[in-house]
Amino acid sequence: MPVGQTTKNGKVHYKDISYNGVITNGFYKDGTGILTDGKFGPANSKEFKGKGWVGWFSFLTQSQYIDILFEFSGMRKFTNVILTMNVDKKRDNAVFNRSQIFFSSTKTSFSDTSFLQYCPRDLQAKDNPYNANVTLSLCGNTARFMKLRLYFGGQWLLISEISFNSVPVSTDETMRDCSGDTEAVCTATQLSTESLQTTPIPGCEHCTTLSTGTNIKSPAESSSGSNNLPLIIIIVCVILMIVIVLLVVIFLLYRRRALCFGKMKQRNKTVRVELQNVEDSQDPAYDAINDNLGNPEYSNVSGNHDDTQHMLFPVKKKSGEFVPQT
Repeated sequence: MPVGQTTKNGKVHYKDISYNGVITNGFYKDGTGILTDGKFGPANSKEFKGKGWVGWFSFLTQSQYIDILFEFSGMRKFTNVILTMNVDKKRDNAVFNRSQIFFSSTKTSFSDTSFLQYCPRDLQAKDNPYNANVTLSLCGNTARFMKLRLYFGGQWLLISEISFNSVPVSTDETMRDCSGDTEAVCTATQLSTESLQTTPIPGCEHCTTLSTGTNIKSPAESSSGSNNLPLIIIIVCVILMIVIVLLVVIFLLYRRRALCFGKMKQRNKTVRVELQNVEDSQDPAYDAINDNLGNPEYSNVSGNHDDTQHMLFPVKKKSGEFVPQT
């Protein structure tokens, strides 16, 4: 039997913490646990963080069904098996929509073409969660090993208890087909503190018990959820790819904008530096000097030399000296 699973938020664990066997590669083996302890889990399966229930989520299981293998102390003749399931419309906890039951005298000799099959109808939807007993007739077949194959009827398949009505026998017998029985072969019970009376499932007259080698198709309305699983996975993958592409495009656009903004900022700095150099430039300064005669002259001490016409300088005249005018 596969190990129970945990809800998406990680708060509710539908695992068999009381299992006394071993866990190998994600499967319970060679032991017993809460499915055979005679105790029922609460109707609100999330109460006590899932204690009292073993459950599997169809999406995580990646299969349309789960297999539960039972080994008994010796050969036994079975009347029926009763499974206590949880039904919760809001959380999509549902009873299996199809079951197949295999019998064998050894652990490795199950026949893929000879089994009992039941297709119970959905239980009446209610606002509040509740537990339901589903009884499957085993037609008096004998076996030491029995395998229950339960197909998902909702997102979650929760089981609290499995019990068998049987007696020991000394020899193995040929498998029996009880599809012609007129008695109700599958019943459901809503468990309550007031009454434990058993009532048939609505539409139970359509339940079937088969032993056949042909392919059995389950009702389309009950198996559509499982058949749509690959399509859901594809849609999720496509959405993730689109999101990744959009993130890459946004990153490239942002990076390009940042580079352009950096270049414009560098250009503005260059223009400011050039303008600052122009503003800081000054006119050439001139210092006064005297010639040999004591006349003041001016010399250019900075800036570019002007080779144009000389400036007129004031000169001092000595008495009686003729100074030509230019």
